[in-house]
Amino acid sequence: MTLISQVTREYLEVNESGYLINSSHPRSTVSQDVVDSIRLLRETLGLSYTVLAIVFSLPRETCGKYCRYEIRSQQADRWKTIYKTKTYERET
Repeated sequence: MTLISQVTREYLEVNESGYLINSSHPRSTVSQDVVDSIRLLRETLGLSYTVLAIVFSLPRETCGKYCRYEIRSQQADRWKTIYKTKTYERET
């Protein structure tokens, strides 16, 4: 058997204090694309929080906090690179 190693890179968003933010945070369940879509629909079409909650299957209060920039409002100061190695066994 032959061992094959694969190295991949993952880029994580970090704020000025060095903490993981937005979709890079380990407890994040909603992608940044969804948050941006919610904000865009609210600002351009004026959809209510209830309609946004139904469309995206999220709690109404969470949609409101996204739109009011109370949560997920930080901008990335820099990107942190994480290298991950996977090893596979291959039969020859």
